[in-house]
Amino acid sequence: MFIKPVDVVSLPPAVWNDNAGNLKFSLQSRLNKKSLFKIMRKEKDYDYRVIMKSGKNNAFVVAVDDTFEKIHDTWNWIALNIMPKVSLARLMQVGINGSRAH
Repeated sequence: MFIKPVDVVSLPPAVWNDNAGNLKFSLQSRLNKKSLFKIMRKEKDYDYRVIMKSGKNNAFVVAVDDTFEKIHDTWNWIALNIMPKVSLARLMQVGINGSRAH
C-alpha cells in the first residue's frame, strides 16, 4: 500500500535486501527479524517496502506491505504508471543526442 513518503534516514535501523530496482525505485525485503521492542509495543513492522531514490543519498519509503505478493502489485503499478513518465522526463532533460537540454 502506498504511504505518505518517509525519509529512510528518519526510520529505525534495519537491514534490507534489494529484490528489484532501477535508477529511481527499489523493492526491498527485510532481512532481520522484527525487534522485541516493536512486538512489545504492538507497532506494525512491514517486511516489504518500495523506496524512491531522490538525489545522491536521499531515499523515501513510498509503499509498504506484509507480503511479497502485495508489494509486488504496488511495484508493478509503479512500473506501468510512473516509470514511463520518469523515463520520458529524463529523455527530455538529457536530449535525444545525449547533450543536456537548456
